[in-house]
Amino acid sequence: MAAHLRDIRRHQTEVDLQASAVRLVLLHGYDTVTTAMIAAALGMSTRTFFNYYENKDAAIVGPRNSLTPVLIEAFLRGNGAIAEDLRTFVYGHLEKIADLRGLMRDIMRIGDEVLRVRLMQKERGEDIRLALQSALRVRLGPQADLAEYIADLAMSALRQAYLSWLEGEDMSDATETAFDRLARVITVMSPAPSGADVSH
Repeated sequence: MAAHLRDIRRHQTEVDLQASAVRLVLLHGYDTVTTAMIAAALGMSTRTFFNYYENKDAAIVGPRNSLTPVLIEAFLRGNGAIAEDLRTFVYGHLEKIADLRGLMRDIMRIGDEVLRVRLMQKERGEDIRLALQSALRVRLGPQADLAEYIADLAMSALRQAYLSWLEGEDMSDATETAFDRLARVITVMSPAPSGADVSH
């Protein structure tokens, strides 16, 4: 119980530092903001800041998604359709940030302008993709050679759902729309039934 409370407090501090970093960058510009400024805004020392983040880029992007290992474990235990378990995996990642839409929009703005932040965002996404790809290899068994392709499709759905949510769509609806489109893509790429007219 004590460990769980510590984890909750740590995560809240990480989010508070993230919000501080983003607010300062939007006010003063990326190059002006320092780790000392971010820490001072929350009344903490720079030394304490480094207990949470390695630099200001990491603070802007925010904590690594601690839910990923939990969702991967659930995916590995899943015995339903792969597509449904992937939908749960994607929604689980989005659900964690459900109350942070404004902050996520601001981070996207900064990422659009600052290459280092954008690269760190991509690195975090790649961490999730690789973890999912490994889990897919286990789930797919004899079709494990498809794991990389399916992981890429799932991450594409995650990004599409995330962007739709940032634009104001309900998170659940955004996830459903992304996976419906994914299903349509797969249908379009499937071979036409034998004897079907594909001339138009």
